[in-house]
Amino acid sequence: LIGWGAWREAGYLVQQERFAELEPCLLAGLDGLPTVSPWRPWLLYERAELARQRGEWSEADALLHAARAALSSDPDLAFAHDGARIYIDGATAQLLIELGLTDQARRWLELEEPAALASEDTAIKLASHLHACNFALAVDDFDGLCARVDRVLTDDVSWDQHAAARAQFRLRLGVGRAEQSRRTPALLGVAREALEAALADPAIARSDRVRAELFLAELDLRAQQTEAARERIARADALSAATGAASADDLDGAILRAVLGARLAVQTSAPRAALDAEWTRVHDVVERVLAAQARAPRRDGGLGILRMTRRRALWVELVRLELARSPQAAPTEAFEALLRAQALATLCRRYDELATPAAPRATGLASLAAALPDGWGCLQYLTGPGRGYVFLLDASGLRVVELAAAHALQALQRSTSAAAARREEPSADELRALGALLLPAEAASWVAAHERVMVCGLDALGPLPFELLPGTSGRPLGCERVLAHAPSLELARRLLDAPRVAPRAGALVCLASEPGAAARAERAELVELRGAGEYARAACERLGAGDALYGARASIVALEAALAAQPHALFLWGHGVRDGTRERQLGIAMSSDAAAATLWSEQLEALRLPPLCVLASCGAARGPERPGDEGVAHLGGAALLGGARSVLLPAATIGYEPTQLVLAAFERELGAGLPAHAALLAARRAAADAGVPGHAWAALQLLGFGREELPAGATRTAGAGGASRRSGVWIAVLGACVALAVALLAARRGARR
Repeated sequence: LIGWGAWREAGYLVQQERFAELEPCLLAGLDGLPTVSPWRPWLLYERAELARQRGEWSEADALLHAARAALSSDPDLAFAHDGARIYIDGATAQLLIELGLTDQARRWLELEEPAALASEDTAIKLASHLHACNFALAVDDFDGLCARVDRVLTDDVSWDQHAAARAQFRLRLGVGRAEQSRRTPALLGVAREALEAALADPAIARSDRVRAELFLAELDLRAQQTEAARERIARADALSAATGAASADDLDGAILRAVLGARLAVQTSAPRAALDAEWTRVHDVVERVLAAQARAPRRDGGLGILRMTRRRALWVELVRLELARSPQAAPTEAFEALLRAQALATLCRRYDELATPAAPRATGLASLAAALPDGWGCLQYLTGPGRGYVFLLDASGLRVVELAAAHALQALQRSTSAAAARREEPSADELRALGALLLPAEAASWVAAHERVMVCGLDALGPLPFELLPGTSGRPLGCERVLAHAPSLELARRLLDAPRVAPRAGALVCLASEPGAAARAERAELVELRGAGEYARAACERLGAGDALYGARASIVALEAALAAQPHALFLWGHGVRDGTRERQLGIAMSSDAAAATLWSEQLEALRLPPLCVLASCGAARGPERPGDEGVAHLGGAALLGGARSVLLPAATIGYEPTQLVLAAFERELGAGLPAHAALLAARRAAADAGVPGHAWAALQLLGFGREELPAGATRTAGAGGASRRSGVWIAVLGACVALAVALLAARRGARR
């Protein structure tokens, strides 16, 4: 009776939106319950939802674990827990969404949905659909969202009994239509009608009414109807004030309100006092987001604070407001806030945990600019739904250039990604259009003035062929100058601060060319990599010194033993493997018939890796959908945590023979004494000149600054110029063979069509 009474009272308080009274009610109910009770999971679930809405992600995570434990406390009560289990699974998925862990959220929903849809309880089915809608919003699947809501609203449901759920579906339909209208402006009226229908629903909750008003205000701003937007924001504020604690605890609602207030102030050229007020509001919400992030549990699979589009929009508006307040100055305060967000990401936090000895780290813009090596500049991308910016940072200071909205890039991103999946190069028109969006004239001139450029923040937009963008000389950008990547500028700072290690052995070449029979039976694509012995021996010769593991010897155990000698570089070849059931999904298939024949990310991280690592494994730099400002979700992040300072790895599927050509040239230049970044540039130029397809040499990306060189004792006696000439001649012959093979393959595909 105690549990039932607390549950009834909690439901009433939620319905009346008296959220300040909800937590004491739930705590009193839990205190009065026995350890084993069918009501304990439900009350814990409600407390977890409250914590999540406040942005207390760590507390929400702990409460959901406690709720799940309470489900299994008494097998005799399993029948009473079916509904609770579905709600708890859905809440877990929503929490993972807010943490940027969308791949994990998908797995929870895949577990939840079949059980929910098989239930005879309509409320449970509708809750499952709502969870799926929230996931679609998180991954920007607005077409899927709208299709699902249209289907649910036309189902044979007694909506009079489920009016509150109907109002939530209508609101999500309106949000989905509003997002669709970004790429299809003709849908703006359809979006407005959908949101007005949600607002007119008598069952809509007051907090959802606030959201509907704010989304309609956003449509008004996009239509340049600023006075209508101002009125809607004022109505939303009045509703929020009436709701009380609910609005104060709603972090996502606070983000949306702050973003829209900032846009209205800038769009109407508000006076300085109004701009200052909006700056304070946005800054306060940024501090709330950062505080919640600092309390969030660290997840090895990634914690992408800047992965979520709405959260990135908050930083975008901070930049925009600062520029409006001081048009002649760089937005340094907004940039400092961005650096703080990056420092709270999983990879930086994990990197700091592993640092030995631990020491206070310099922070802020000035120390970062001073730490950059000579000749380097950094591009930091920050994109939101309405607009974006690219920061230009070098030793002389900070500049910022405005970009087109992220949705303007989506069509090009999809087409170039599809080309990469087919191992084809995007068209020249696509690359020119992409270059104009990513590098407007001022940014392109800035890049042209730097010999070496670090690129950060692009992965939030998805895979993009930055190396293939047109340069100023008519060659692709990746053949004009050194290009390197980092998940964030804060991680780049940590790589610069890392102490130098003195290797004691030559390079280690490990070519896992013979996946075991068990692995091949499970994955048909794990074919034998032919010619491994010849290539591995030749690679050691090109590098001047080293050891080689190939064939059946290239096992995890042999690799661990060889790394104990502390080589100066690791060249690791092997088929890329992905397992969606793991939090860190990527691995490399090693040569072994043992059950543990895959080198997973966490095992790679645990190895004692040399300063320079080359991971020639398909998709090694393309983790799950949550990279954001992370990087730990892919093999490059794991290698950096394992001790590497620079990692060369592919961002897409790669071909064995073309990759051999590019890496052979890279090895020759490295063996001739060039640092890794310069060796990669020379190898790319040689490959391009020899006719190797652009997608083949551009797929290999440098993570980190690539300043590593071979020890003097391992360097070949020939000068760098002589090695470069030999590389060009050698690669030209093999490059012609690859170009011929590509042409024949294209002709064969054409014949099949």
